[in-house]
Amino acid sequence: MTHFPNLETERLYLRELTLADRQVVFEHFAEPDVTRFMDIEPCRDVKKQKESVL
Repeated sequence: MTHFPNLETERLYLRELTLADRQVVFEHFAEPDVTRFMDIEPCRDVKKQKESVL
């Protein structure tokens, strides 16, 4: 597994996503405005999305 370093500035903190983030990530990508210009459909089913990334 690759380790991604945390990056921090005065206004921003970036860290590697974990399984604890899955619900927030799902909710983000379930928004049609988020995926409108991406080559993906908005997420509709947590279980289906989980299977697609395993």
